[in-house]
Amino acid sequence: MPKDDNPGHGNPGFVTESFCNERTRRIEEKIEGMKGEILSA
Repeated sequence: MPKDDNPGHGNPGFVTESFCNERTRRIEEKIEGMKGEILSA
């Protein structure tokens, strides 16, 4: 999903900037966790 650099411009996919940032952070953490599992395998 593309990052919304201009929150509040009527894109229904982004409710608020803070929600977007929280979601992005969780996705990044999930990716890092997957990388760690691959490296430790």
